[in-house]
Amino acid sequence: MQTITSKIEFITGHFGECDVSRDGTNVAVKCPSCGKENKKKLSICLETWRYHCWVCGMKGKNLYKPIRDFRGADYAREYSKRFNLNSEDNESAPEIISVKLPKDYMMIAPNLKCKDPDFKSVLRYLRSRGVTDKKLWQHKIGTCISGGYWNRRVIFPSFDAKQELNYYVSRAIEDDIKPRYVNAKVKKSEIIFDEIRIDWKKELVIVEGVFDMIKCNHNVTCLLGSDMSIKHAIFQKIIENQTPVILALDEDVKDKTYKIANLLFTYGIEVRIVNTQGFEDVGAMSVEEFDQRLVEADNYSGDSKISYLIDSIRSGSIF
Repeated sequence: MQTITSKIEFITGHFGECDVSRDGTNVAVKCPSCGKENKKKLSICLETWRYHCWVCGMKGKNLYKPIRDFRGADYAREYSKRFNLNSEDNESAPEIISVKLPKDYMMIAPNLKCKDPDFKSVLRYLRSRGVTDKKLWQHKIGTCISGGYWNRRVIFPSFDAKQELNYYVSRAIEDDIKPRYVNAKVKKSEIIFDEIRIDWKKELVIVEGVFDMIKCNHNVTCLLGSDMSIKHAIFQKIIENQTPVILALDEDVKDKTYKIANLLFTYGIEVRIVNTQGFEDVGAMSVEEFDQRLVEADNYSGDSKISYLIDSIRSGSIF
């Protein structure tokens, strides 16, 4: 049986320092959802595990969900096991989805001499996007040549830090094939694309998509979009490791770039922003052009967002 002291130690380890109520039945900690200041507004009952934030209203019957969302699934499972919670007690317990590549998936790099006409078409498409042999090996890019649904698609698999498949992106090589993209049925916010290749101690380049990623010869990952919030797995990992970041998102989502930059900056992360003006996206740049723009990337500060907003008002782009 877990003691009150052990519960407090556990809570402190995941939510930071806590204030214990006079009767010893409740503690107050900084809310991971809304707390940007050192105010302890998340109340946790030590007897029942019920919690409630008096600012944002986040509440529930035990800590499984906030630990999962803000610390990670492994810690949530540890909490459930340590305190003998039944699976039905775990609010919104994540559905375990097994990610599997199409059964006929084949890596392209070791099969460059394949004479199948669809394989050759896929390879030509990749060459047109600037994909070298090195990149084919590095990203384990593949395709399927057995005909059917996956035919004439490029497939980018993603592996987590434990070398396990956690996602994949597939793109049809013809724009008129619908849907153009078919991806794994996993929430993008819950995975870090190709984490196996990330060094969290080095500056991390963040781009939007897989074809942007292959233009970068540095420590890189992609968002699979243009959004990032405190609930995203990549955000939590960056904060945990205090990883400096370079944002290289498309010019047409510049407002989102500054929103993400400001969020990271608020949590003490060093941020630089790449100027992608003049190109549709990073994938349209040459490797050499992108390297040069990384070197020239500007440091973000609180004044950076103000300057951006002023420039937007002058150009009329925010109206």
